[in-house]
Amino acid sequence: MTDITRLTQEMKAAAEKAKHAGEAPVMPFDTWISMLNKYQITVCPDNILALVAALELKEEQRANWFHMAQKLGDNLDAAEKRVAELEREPAARMVVTPTIWKHYTAAQTAIIYEKAMTDAGIKWRSIDD
Repeated sequence: MTDITRLTQEMKAAAEKAKHAGEAPVMPFDTWISMLNKYQITVCPDNILALVAALELKEEQRANWFHMAQKLGDNLDAAEKRVAELEREPAARMVVTPTIWKHYTAAQTAIIYEKAMTDAGIKWRSIDD
């Protein structure tokens, strides 16, 4: 349980008891005083300051996480834009003259290169298409 959760639960419970003590039509005096004392002890300046400090720390952490998420989003956008640029580049569609053409027919060479590019995850298309 975090400090924030613990402190807020304690303060809420004490406040509910104090409210009940203040609204109860009939209640033994010592019970009434006991509930109000518990409220005074729980909702003391030290606990309020501790709660405020814990809330400020959490807000700072939340702001840091938000800033990091924004940076990651910007990096992702830039990477996606670069991938799109690379996929449109004419260099990606250059005709390569493989040296294996000396040993294989053109059809065999095409099959070898098509399989290699597909296996590597390279998007390609025939310039004849």
